[in-house]
Amino acid sequence: MKRSIATIFLTVASIASILMMGCGSPQHKPVTVGISGSIDAGQAKAICDMKNANARIMPQGFTGCSEDGVLMSAQAESAFLSAVMSNPACTGVLILDGETDKALEGADWRMSISIGVGKDGYLDLAHSVWSIQTLKHGGEYVQGDFANTFQAATAVCTAAKGGGGRLR
Repeated sequence: MKRSIATIFLTVASIASILMMGCGSPQHKPVTVGISGSIDAGQAKAICDMKNANARIMPQGFTGCSEDGVLMSAQAESAFLSAVMSNPACTGVLILDGETDKALEGADWRMSISIGVGKDGYLDLAHSVWSIQTLKHGGEYVQGDFANTFQAATAVCTAAKGGGGRLR
């Protein structure tokens, strides 16, 4: 039996579309987590402004920020996003990276990153923390540290999808 190239193509395309649909399983809307970048950058700038002012007043006792606070905030966010992209626990979670509240409208969860600055004046992920809060479902709030960004991504995605325990 001789088959045309078009018939073979249609057969392969049909099989591929069935596989992509999950063999009839329902497609779920992803859970969305919006990172409020402008808030985090402002907070990071304030931390560095304070550390730099203390270092000017008492140079022997304090080290200022060696990098811009906004840059350190972006570095922490980038480390988190990289961990999300490689983390199977984050399947079904969509991260919205917004500089304005308008960009984050409709997100299921709002995420914040508070940077930690080490004694050397550089970003210290081990002392940086994340928090997520939903405006739905009673305003649940979850937080953790960035000591291990892969574990942080797992915790954020698991909590956002409704996994793990709940305290009331």
